[in-house]
Amino acid sequence: MEFLTFKVEIEEKIPKKIKVEITPIVYALLKNGEIIKLTTCIVEDFDHSHALDFDLKFSDSVLISYSDLVSSSYSRVKILKYSLPRNVLKIAEILEIKNLISDSLYYVVNIYKVKEEKMFVKEKTVKTKSIDETINIVNNLCASI
Repeated sequence: MEFLTFKVEIEEKIPKKIKVEITPIVYALLKNGEIIKLTTCIVEDFDHSHALDFDLKFSDSVLISYSDLVSSSYSRVKILKYSLPRNVLKIAEILEIKNLISDSLYYVVNIYKVKEEKMFVKEKTVKTKSIDETINIVNNLCASI
């Protein structure tokens, strides 16, 4: 089973000036309560066949869509496919978001429940301002089993 996410760099001037880098970090909560950091297994180039996956991932949590990519003055996107262990219950996807215009950093944590093979249901999305707060959310996954 694989979990798909994206590493993103985008710069746009119209209609809104943005310049961000989004780097994902992925953790898995196992059935025994252990939380493990996953390593990237496969990195692929982005193409339009992943537009829906991209929009589902970013449009509500980061407010960037596929149309922003294609209309931007610069964008670079890589697909990251993480191999999941068989006994995974939940996925914590941390999106580290660097705003290069305001020189700020924040995090978006997406929590997914694994329903069945290749099916993930987003349970919640939380925005944080520090890595400590972000890691605390991931560690609290155990309490929400």
